[in-house]
Amino acid sequence: MGDDLYKLIPEEGKHLAESRNTKGAYRGVYLDDETNKPSGAGEFVKVNPEELNNEAAVQANSNEETVQKNNTIDAEQGNNDTNAVQDTKASSDVNGYVAIATAMFGLGILVANAYPHAKKWVKETAVPSAKSLFSIWKV
Repeated sequence: MGDDLYKLIPEEGKHLAESRNTKGAYRGVYLDDETNKPSGAGEFVKVNPEELNNEAAVQANSNEETVQKNNTIDAEQGNNDTNAVQDTKASSDVNGYVAIATAMFGLGILVANAYPHAKKWVKETAVPSAKSLFSIWKV
């Protein structure tokens, strides 16, 4: 599962929470667009590696056409630095998407697995402790 990629199923009126720990990263928790309050966890579907390769090939062809057009323009203008910047940007975009999808999936699993334990702790530890504390203060 560590090498699998997952894609977020977007929901209308919601956006993903930005990570406070990692700049540019997102959490797998949805926030309401209007209130910015938590409104559920994102759902992810596994990406078929063949589809990813096909999308990468289509993107590569598109990038190649763009590079060819830019080469023509650059040759006319005498500027060849644009190609290096575009290749770097396309590569970093893909890496960013993979990192975001991985982080969101991990957070979704963490939230789903932690919920029952947190609920049990609240019922068995936090609530009884709070009740005993308040019973001491009763007049």
